[in-house]
Amino acid sequence: MPTVDRLRTLWSQFRNLPAAQSTAMTHGDLIPANLLVEAEQLTGVLDGEGFAPADPSLDLVAAWHVLDTRRRALLRSELACDDLEWARGTAWAFQQDTSMADQLG
Repeated sequence: MPTVDRLRTLWSQFRNLPAAQSTAMTHGDLIPANLLVEAEQLTGVLDGEGFAPADPSLDLVAAWHVLDTRRRALLRSELACDDLEWARGTAWAFQQDTSMADQLG
């Protein structure tokens, strides 16, 4: 369990990230409960009423909700995310679930 000081430090770092320079249509809530998977293949996405223009890195939160460290690194590589975009995705994941702090740092 992360300490309060660790959570405060992460939150401070994330709040100081530069804002996204553009917006894109994003789901905004790509958590396991909204993903349909069969035989380890993504077959559908639920809860689409939240699609709206937002920071494109918001959809990167799925990397922390559903992927282990190795697969998260592979996703980042395949998407060619720069450091800032990945950091904003990390911040969104933290905002949704602070218990993930040990994975995010």
